[in-house]
Amino acid sequence: MSAFQVSPAHIIKVATYGATSPAQAMGIANMLAAANAESVAYRYREDVTPHEVDAGALKIAFHKTLSAMEVVKLADCLDYQSCECPSWANGYAKVILDAIKEQALGDAGYPGWDGEAYRGLSEYSAAEWSI
Repeated sequence: MSAFQVSPAHIIKVATYGATSPAQAMGIANMLAAANAESVAYRYREDVTPHEVDAGALKIAFHKTLSAMEVVKLADCLDYQSCECPSWANGYAKVILDAIKEQALGDAGYPGWDGEAYRGLSEYSAAEWSI
């Protein structure tokens, strides 16, 4: 499997979904960026610096909304790019990312969907994998 660092804009869009404040979203974004960088570093055995999350861009994104299914697909991508470390499955970043995805699935009208059944939906297929 390969891994890449997702863009700061990608991380911001996931982190701001459902966050109650820009400060909370910034904490989530920094945690997700660090986990993503750690995964890439682990996969390729090299030093990787987490992307810096721009506070101004985050504040702007905090007041814009994506569709819930767009967030689900971006979260799936981030999960896939961040899962290389053995510690990922039980880490806090994974728990937060799963919670964001669960909330977005509920907001999209698919509460409690386990597994990957939602990936067959046309609105999921139409959403971007990475930005």
